[in-house]
Amino acid sequence: MKSKLKIGEINIKHPYFPSPLAGLTDLPFRMLLDSMGCTGALFTEMISVEGLVRKNPRTLLMIKSFKSDTPKFVQLFGSHPETFKEAVRYINNETDFDGIDLNAGCPVKKVVNKGAGAYLLKDLSKFRDIVRAIRNSTDRAFTVKIRLGFNGVNVFEIAKIVEGEGADAVIVHFRTKKDGYSKPARWEFAKPLKEKLKIPLIGNGDLLDAKTTKERLKFVDGIMVGRGIVINPSFFKEIETGKRERDDIILNRFIKYMEGFYPEEKWLPRLKAFLRYFSKGKGIPKQRKNELFISKDYSFVKQNSIELFSNICKDKKP
Repeated sequence: MKSKLKIGEINIKHPYFPSPLAGLTDLPFRMLLDSMGCTGALFTEMISVEGLVRKNPRTLLMIKSFKSDTPKFVQLFGSHPETFKEAVRYINNETDFDGIDLNAGCPVKKVVNKGAGAYLLKDLSKFRDIVRAIRNSTDRAFTVKIRLGFNGVNVFEIAKIVEGEGADAVIVHFRTKKDGYSKPARWEFAKPLKEKLKIPLIGNGDLLDAKTTKERLKFVDGIMVGRGIVINPSFFKEIETGKRERDDIILNRFIKYMEGFYPEEKWLPRLKAFLRYFSKGKGIPKQRKNELFISKDYSFVKQNSIELFSNICKDKKP
């Protein structure tokens, strides 16, 4: 599918985006998605502006980049306009990211309690100040990720602030903060919202299969996929080409990128985090999964997971 989507000065080749997911969309995973193509842009995990301004080593590791033709965005969260300005200046001067995304949708309690993430949707004055601060601090592409609202739906007001303050696109998770992730995403708001906006609208929520995703794309300019892209990292390739990458090839490639990026002591927990999603819906017996997840031996988990997915792929051959 050819995309006519443009975010700022960036021509987006594919209208499909992976959602920033804490602990999952790290550099090895972004490299994995990039290697398979069909991804419109890559997004980092949520990056704390406080950590970035303080040059926290863990934060700086999270924004490490790599050479790619796929546009790259860094997603920021925080609660103070001035800190956002400092963080954006650092990104402008020290990184090669093509764009910046503001997280105003994370419903996690520890984030909201700090006045960040979805909290901004109940304090629209602060929200406006932060959007304005970012826009005035960079010429790079700028997107804002929001929800339908905090407790109730006021997405039309929120999106108009995003547009009015000069952001290049708005990404909407079609749930309120109160909905969390449990209630079905309310995609009925997509069409009327799209009709009111002049900037691109990217939709997010409950996109777990190619058929549903193609249907949703009729009402928005692009789609953003969360859990679905970790369960099936070739999701976008499947939507666009009808072909799916072999799971054993995906796993081996991820392990290669992961081992090349993290120190050895991080390999086991990171591989397990990947497998918890990647193993869903693959018909793997619960006992085999448990063996992998309770093991404290990286070599055991690596070799057995590779063998497991290799056998699954062999069984699927006609």
